[in-house]
Order: sequence, then structure tokens, then C-alpha cells
Amino acid sequence: MKTVIDNVFVDNNVYFNHFYGEDIDIEEFAGEPHIHDVCELLFVKKGSPRYFVEGKRYRLSKNTLVFSRPGDRHKIYFDETGPYERYNILYDEKKIPFDLFTKIPQKLDIINFDGNAVVCDLFKKADYYCEHFEGEKLGRLMISLVEEIFFNISIAIDENEVAYHSSASANPFITAALSFIEENLTSNLSIDTICDELYITKSHLHHLFINHLQISPKKYILSKRLNLAKKAIRSGQKPIEACMQSGFSDYSTFYRDYKNFFGHCPSEELNYEPDRGLTRS
Repeated sequence: MKTVIDNVFVDNNVYFNHFYGEDIDIEEFAGEPHIHDVCELLFVKKGSPRYFVEGKRYRLSKNTLVFSRPGDRHKIYFDETGPYERYNILYDEKKIPFDLFTKIPQKLDIINFDGNAVVCDLFKKADYYCEHFEGEKLGRLMISLVEEIFFNISIAIDENEVAYHSSASANPFITAALSFIEENLTSNLSIDTICDELYITKSHLHHLFINHLQISPKKYILSKRLNLAKKAIRSGQKPIEACMQSGFSDYSTFYRDYKNFFGHCPSEELNYEPDRGLTRS
């Protein structure tokens, strides 16, 4: 695969990458579904990959913007070779004015900006910044650019200038299970209670999660709770408080699972940079 463009910028608040390859190697880009603890914008310029998020699947196309929230289990994958170009921005949402997020429908996953030159040109501006600035100045410009992108997304949605999709075909049991988990994540949630709620067997629930999410129900719940605790610790809570408020029943289990999942113990969390997801997607 010949890489034509591969601009990258990383600091504590934002990760930016503009990638263009002439002939995608499907195996090279076949990563595992993953979760970020920051928000992600992915803007497709060439290619038609598929996007998987929380049991839903989309076919992406030119000028499609993918919006991933912290904790969303997602993956980009390819079923054919060919050229692929995309802009990828991961950012700390605390650096962006909160009211901008209220303009984005909660269940929105993708928006198509074909025909909206303003938003398309904003991603080109990121290349210009990378070519002419560096360091702290470039970091400030990138955060301002993300804010500008969100302003224009909200305008486009308000004025019905774009086609956006708030849902995709997904198994109804998976949709119901994920909603139930989200609503009860910090309570006494178990596989039994999920199955009782959905009137299905444990084996059927396990099969659905493996097939649609590529993870078992138990591991899915654990990953959600651990990422919730991680966010709480980074917001200033003590590990023991984050443990109890994230649905764990005892600290020793929480400590072991946290260290196994993230590679460091809860008390060391503030010494680590947020997960920028530096894998190709």
C-alpha cells in the first residue's frame, strides 16, 4: 500500500491525523472494536468502509462525518481494496463549549456533508495549520477548529442542510440490551437481570453479543464500568469513590480489573495521557 498523505499532530487535548492511501490493505486495517475515553470525529473523503458502533452498522461514503462519543464501542473495517482518505480528530470534550453538544442528537452516529462546502473546507484547514504551525500554537488552533466544526454541524442540522442518520438496522434484542445496560450500569446489574428483562436465555444473549459486538455481555459491561470509573478519576474523584459509583461491589475486584484492562492501577491514572486511539481507522 502506498501512503500519499499521513499528517499527524498530538498533544494533551487533541489528536489529528489526515491519512490517504492509494490501495488499502484490508488485513492491515482489520483492527479490533475499541473504546476511546475522548470524543472522535472521522471525516471520509475517499473510499466506502463500513462503520460498526454499539451493534449498528453503516456503509460510509464521500464527505461522511462519523461522530463517536466516549465509551462507544466502534470499529472501521473494509471489505474491498482501493483508495482511502480520511481526517481523524480525537479531542477532550471538556475543551469545547458544552452547549455545542446539545445540538447533536444523542443517538446520531453519522452525517453526510456532501454539498456542504463549508464543513468540507474546515478539514482542509487542518492541513494548512499543520504545514504552517507547530507546538502549543498548533494545539490551540486545532481546538478552535474542532469548535468551529461543531458550530457548523449545529447550523447544518438546524437548517436541515444535511442528511444524517440517528439509527441503523440493528438486532432489536441487542438494542434493548444495550439500553438496559446503559440505564442500570451503576446498579446491581447482572446477566440474569438482562435476560429476565428481555425474556431470553443466557446462551442466546451471549451469542447475540459475540455476533453483533464481538465481545461477551460480561466483558462489555466490565469495559463500560471501567471507562466510567476512569472518567470519574480523571475528573477528580478518588479511586474508591469512582469504584463504588461505577457499579463495582468491592475495591479489590475493581483494582484487579482496572489494572488488567488499562495496564496501570487506578491511583496512577492521572499520570497517563488520555487514550488517543493511535490505531489506523
